[in-house]
Amino acid sequence: GASFSRLGRSVNRRHSLALVALYKSTNGPEWTNRSGWTDGMAGNPCQNWFGVDCDETGRVIGLSLTTNNLFGPLPADLVKATHLESLYLFQNGLNGSVPEELFDLENLTQFVVDFNHLEGKLPRTLNAPRLEVLLIYNNYFNGTLPDVWKTPRLQSLNVDSNRFVGIIPDGLENADALQYLVLSHNNLSGAFPPGLGRLTQLKQLWIFNTNVRGELPSSWSALTSLADVQVEGVVGVLPEWIGQLWVDVQVLVLVRGNATDSIPLSLCMLKKLVKLWLFSHQLTGEVPYCVNQMTSLQWIDLSDNRLTGEIPSGFSQLDNLTHLALGNNQLTGSLPDSLGYMKSIESLDVCQNMLTGGIPSTFSSFYPRMYIFSICYNTLSGPIPSVLEQFFERINDFSCLMYDNPWSCPIPSYVPKSCGSVCSHCNTGPSHTDCQSCVSNSNYYCGFCTNGPNCMEGNATSPSGYDCPSGQWVYGSNSAC
Repeated sequence: GASFSRLGRSVNRRHSLALVALYKSTNGPEWTNRSGWTDGMAGNPCQNWFGVDCDETGRVIGLSLTTNNLFGPLPADLVKATHLESLYLFQNGLNGSVPEELFDLENLTQFVVDFNHLEGKLPRTLNAPRLEVLLIYNNYFNGTLPDVWKTPRLQSLNVDSNRFVGIIPDGLENADALQYLVLSHNNLSGAFPPGLGRLTQLKQLWIFNTNVRGELPSSWSALTSLADVQVEGVVGVLPEWIGQLWVDVQVLVLVRGNATDSIPLSLCMLKKLVKLWLFSHQLTGEVPYCVNQMTSLQWIDLSDNRLTGEIPSGFSQLDNLTHLALGNNQLTGSLPDSLGYMKSIESLDVCQNMLTGGIPSTFSSFYPRMYIFSICYNTLSGPIPSVLEQFFERINDFSCLMYDNPWSCPIPSYVPKSCGSVCSHCNTGPSHTDCQSCVSNSNYYCGFCTNGPNCMEGNATSPSGYDCPSGQWVYGSNSAC
């Protein structure tokens, strides 16, 4: 086509008109940087227009106008820049639908428009033979994902935080160069597609905050390049091949589903694993005894399950562990002394279990790192050693939850009131061995003293009934034997 020249390379006139259309459609005069555009009518785009890249023949091959205050729709005339290879328009105020012809540009390799207000549907067939990167997250796209993916070079696809519906299409398995696949925060439904097992180069797989549910397909065992797996809605038994074959995984997040049976021991083989989240399932059995073998682990969250047994001592061997969450399970035994030897721990949550005993003196080593200390809703009674005074002085500035435990009196003065710990005289009075009930100042029977150290909740003078609401379980000076 015709071209003009000024101060260097000439520019293809059709391409120049495409840029003018973009400028006028997206409120060009208000752009943060519109250097060289001069109302989109003067100068040589290939020479001095901000964000424009041309090849040696004057054809526009790149646009980079990120975070530049573009507001308005993408004009249909933008497709006149027929040799466009990269389009970077993220973090602007673009709205309306994307001209479908843009996806048909045969040279397009990078299409990056995340963090805008774009809407509408994607084409049913995505025919982009050179497309390598498609990032459209944090917009308002809707409808279903394309059925047909003729994108043999596509490496990165991120549609997070849109309004897509329907199933994950089988056709996506044909994009077999994919390395990064993010489908989270959409209204997608159906099961996890077995066909994704063909994407053997996949390193990142995110499918969470959707309505997709089901068992992990056995075909996914072929995804041996995975490093970051974050999937919500898994049901059934977690397969052993996760630990046997996903040997490069660093982040394994399988949460909020209905996984049953025990945690696979094979997970202990994952030497590169940094984060393991398996919370909010129906997992049973014990915390794997071999947890000490996951030497790279920094964060483990197994809360909201039905795990039993004692807390394994192996956590103390994880020198990089900063977050340990085991809350809302059915763990028994005491808080292990060995937990105090965790060198990097910052957050400990074992609330809502059936732990007994006191707080180990070794926990003094948590000072000054720890900022979350949650041991509430157990049957902990003490002692609380004086060596923990410095630890409690610091934790008072952060989060300390010790309530709903029958602590022995007196509670040391250095334990902050913000921790919520109160004591029961019934557990420490001189007639504890003869105690028949814990009573309030209104003589309401509320609990029963067993041979153990704790006053059990109940509304009877025998062990036959323990349905006293926690709000009526009286502690402190109002409780007596």
